[in-house]
Amino acid sequence: MSDNHPSGLLTDNEREILTGEHPDADTQRERVLEAVSTRLPDTLVDLMYLYLYLDDDELEAVMTGGEEAKRSIRAPAQYAHAALYTTLQLTGDDPKHRLVSAIKQAESAHQRHAQVNLSITTEPFLPPEDRLAALKRGDSDRVSIEALEHLFFDDTTSADAFADALSVFDGEEVSPETIRAEREGAAELARPPVAVLTDIEITEDED
Repeated sequence: MSDNHPSGLLTDNEREILTGEHPDADTQRERVLEAVSTRLPDTLVDLMYLYLYLDDDELEAVMTGGEEAKRSIRAPAQYAHAALYTTLQLTGDDPKHRLVSAIKQAESAHQRHAQVNLSITTEPFLPPEDRLAALKRGDSDRVSIEALEHLFFDDTTSADAFADALSVFDGEEVSPETIRAEREGAAELARPPVAVLTDIEITEDED
């Protein structure tokens, strides 16, 4: 693909380098990171301008492509929040304060006062074998969706054992082959994405 074809913050060529699909991915990765580190702050400033100078209809249209395109931004927006949250933590900022303030600011712009109660309690996941055992027992309140996603993409956990543990749930069966294929496709990822798990009822509580 052409290096000049725009797709967003990254060109198509740069996306292939980051995902490892480009033949020169190993040698070109540092160049891409340097380029992105130059563009990204300006991109965040651009988003600030969109928020400050576009009304609701205009903001919705540019974010979703309007009525004709109507693209979903739900998953990308979630990952964008995760990226900013992680970065604020790494730079010593207070991501909780930033998020709460942003929500209040957005509500204030619509002449609404918002009380935002955000509680973040960080705890380690149970060890993989304990999570699998909890699933097998039907003790799903000890295994969060995020913990399941981590198991789904963790190649140190047996795909067969994970698929067997998931079999206790009613709904669409997830085969070991599906899990292995998803793990192989996500091999270049630094962090696991949202796993493709459907029709599984489980609480959203922390482990």
